[in-house]
Amino acid sequence: MCMFSLKYFYEKKAKDLYIEKPSYVISCKNNNFDYVVGGSSRVHNNFNSPLFDSLCGVNGFNIGNGGSALCQNYLTLYMFLKNGNKIKTYIQQVEDNFLMDPKKAFTYPFQDYFFMPYIGDETVDECFKSSVSLTKFYIWKFIPFIKYAEFNNYYSFNKILHPTVVDKDVLKLKGYSKLQTLHVDGFPLKIYQRTEEIPVDASNIFYLNKIRNLCLDNNINFIIYSSPVYQKNYLVNKQPKLHAGLMDYIKNNKVKYFNFMLDKRYENDSLFYDETHLNSMGTDLFIAQLSDSLKTILKQ
Repeated sequence: MCMFSLKYFYEKKAKDLYIEKPSYVISCKNNNFDYVVGGSSRVHNNFNSPLFDSLCGVNGFNIGNGGSALCQNYLTLYMFLKNGNKIKTYIQQVEDNFLMDPKKAFTYPFQDYFFMPYIGDETVDECFKSSVSLTKFYIWKFIPFIKYAEFNNYYSFNKILHPTVVDKDVLKLKGYSKLQTLHVDGFPLKIYQRTEEIPVDASNIFYLNKIRNLCLDNNINFIIYSSPVYQKNYLVNKQPKLHAGLMDYIKNNKVKYFNFMLDKRYENDSLFYDETHLNSMGTDLFIAQLSDSLKTILKQ
């Protein structure tokens, strides 16, 4: 009985924890936006929402999160819409390497602990079952309270008793987290060496389709873009199968796609934080360019 009581107490309180951006995004309700943009850190750190809004004359929010693969991108959008938030356009950042095996691309591609209070929802459960072991999922689902005990750093009793409000910078910057202008240590390398050929992981196409269908079902305009990458690395390591997989998906589904990966304006090292992320200066240059491409579409 005690475990069941703790479970129901935590279940209610855990939805009010705004310790990190994803917990805020999947908890906020009844907002109206012209757009939201989703993806990994290449959105979280490289999509300056306030600047984009001012250039396009729109109101949007950046729901991307570092290290999150397409399954989590889909589930985040699903939860966001389920909570009564309305959007006209959903913009998804995807590039070649985003289609590789998420477990190789990211350290923690499905950040399950953010979604613990929502286990029991059919869509949430399906995402869990495709991302973690079935044994672990069923333990979390059917043994009371154990999922919160396992992630007690995030769901500590003190945090549950004293829920935090979302970081003001998350709201002020509309979900954008600015990277410094300096390079990360070790960037750029003197020589970039070719890596082995990487196949497309089917789960990525599956969840990209889930995102697209979710948008179609809710009359939301669906757009994909690929932001600039560090070309000295990309051109050496360009993956034919991953690139072809993305292009085939775009063509077969007639998706609006804007590709800036090899734009000549981003050949300068000074615009990058590392091989895959623009720094704040590069981000602002890119957002000005992207806003020119999307302004008319967002106003329709």
